Amino acid sequence: MNSKTAVQFAGTKKTAPPSAPSPLQRKTKWRDRQYREAYMEAAVEQGVAWQIRINRTLRDMTQAQLADLIGTRANGISRLEDPEYGAHSLETLKLIAKAFDCALLVKFVPYSELAQESEHLSENDQYAAPYEIESKEKSVKK
Repeated sequence: MNSKTAVQFAGTKKTAPPSAPSPLQRKTKWRDRQYREAYMEAAVEQGVAWQIRINRTLRDMTQAQLADLIGTRANGISRLEDPEYGAHSLETLKLIAKAFDCALLVKFVPYSELAQESEHLSENDQYAAPYEIESKEKSVKK
């Protein structure tokens, strides 16, 4: 008897383990519309502020240096890096993206995507490499 027959005969048919709940399924509080909308607003306001700070510091830039690049003062950068500020304009964010030499992506997404993103908030996850570094890394990997 071959090994395939032995496995079938012994009744050891394998079944897939139950799948883990998705990030969205784990967000049970999000079933309340007000709660999930408040989370989304906070994620945008705080996320933008943290990304500015993380990307500036990982580029060894001071607030004054970034301010010079986008035509404002250091206290303006301090305000933009405040998670409670929440009044980031698209024009300012585009200037910051240019100063960091990275792209800015603004798009509407389903809550499942926000839930997925909420599980990737480390500095590495929030860092956007400058084009020159990213393009060199991509060419080395090929």
